[in-house]
Amino acid sequence: MIKLKKIIQLSLICSIIWSVNSQKLIDETTNYIQNKSSLQTFYNKLENGQSVNILHIGDSHIQANFFTGHLRKLFQQKYGDAGRGVVFPLRLTQTHGHLDIKFYSDILWDFNKITDNKNENVGLAGATISTTKPHFFIQLKNEKKLDISHIKIIGKGLEKLKFGIPNKKISQPKKMYLSKTYRVKNGDYLGKIARKFKTSVKKLKLWNNLRSDKLRIKQKLKIKNERTYKPIKLNLNDFELIEPTLKSDKEITIDLNSNFENLFFISDEKTTKSFTKIDGIFLENNNNGVIYHSIGINGAKYNDYNKSDLFFEQLTNINPDLVIISLGTNESFYNTENPTSFKEDINEFLDKLKSNITCENILITTPPSSLKKRKYVNKKLKPFTEVLKNIATKNNFALWNLFEVTGKEKGIKNWYSKGLTFKDRIHYTEKGYYLQADMLFEALFKADEISD
Repeated sequence: MIKLKKIIQLSLICSIIWSVNSQKLIDETTNYIQNKSSLQTFYNKLENGQSVNILHIGDSHIQANFFTGHLRKLFQQKYGDAGRGVVFPLRLTQTHGHLDIKFYSDILWDFNKITDNKNENVGLAGATISTTKPHFFIQLKNEKKLDISHIKIIGKGLEKLKFGIPNKKISQPKKMYLSKTYRVKNGDYLGKIARKFKTSVKKLKLWNNLRSDKLRIKQKLKIKNERTYKPIKLNLNDFELIEPTLKSDKEITIDLNSNFENLFFISDEKTTKSFTKIDGIFLENNNNGVIYHSIGINGAKYNDYNKSDLFFEQLTNINPDLVIISLGTNESFYNTENPTSFKEDINEFLDKLKSNITCENILITTPPSSLKKRKYVNKKLKPFTEVLKNIATKNNFALWNLFEVTGKEKGIKNWYSKGLTFKDRIHYTEKGYYLQADMLFEALFKADEISD
């Protein structure tokens, strides 16, 4: 029965890929893993039924978790579900988070991302939140009812935290805003204005009842800045409190007897200042199978990760059996980047990675097809892809050429015509990322399992 289920799953993937091939989006001959034999120990561990940790590091293609989320599903359907892996409250850093695990809080947090100028102390999630406020809570909502029985939190100032599952409905915290007016200037567009005020295009359109992206010079736009949250006073009697199995200033571990829908991290210190920093949260269970850790930050480059030693140091918490690296898109849009600087950044990244983890199995993926300013060929993608191929060959790493799979320089035009990319011709839609995940999974498990 299990074998039949696996056959059905793989046949569904093949049918999707066949459908796409019929639309001439993908040349199947390009969809293979270069130097697949270098991943032999990873394949052995999978087939032996051992628990396997996969670590996937990237940029905005990874942050949304569509690509990696679908890969997680495919791996866990075939080899078992051992846990969700690393998660982080990205929404508390004023960006979009994942859909399966959501976070809420009753305070505004200070934050740093791997892409910020001052990013030397950013941890393994590629982002960090901190506060000196003594009273706060973070709500972890298990939106998709994932199987979670073991939780680990890393950061600083964690020892004071209490943990509880509510036994009554707790109201969601509501944001309070200060509003101001901005007049549109020559050269402005919604994305530029959103970045200026550290908000999103979606929010700008919502606040101003805009149905399109068109703006007029001197047009008035309402800008809302987050000020604080309406206070919610929690009563600890409304929670089933959980005693951590390990509790220190830098690490907390919690073991649960049953699954949960909502878990609260609560600080109710009496001191006026009490520093708290969260670098990462691990969600696992007691099953054998695959744990798929997904780490991605919008705009990230190899060099951004290189600036934070803490990021690499904290990867030891994962001890991965396979590392997948999906970076390079953002470098291809920077005028200051060239093949030489790109190569130097990658080599520094790999040196730091290998200094902190002992994983033998590394898979590099090239950036997918994209356009500049929606219509111009991104001429750096081809030479940057060659850099990645050469580095993979020199270091005996595996490589998946997503640039070729998506049709090289102009391939994204075909993907856009089929509704598989957004208007920016850089980012793919949910279906587009699902298709890429199907293609990678197929490439990893083709009939010629470990042959090049």
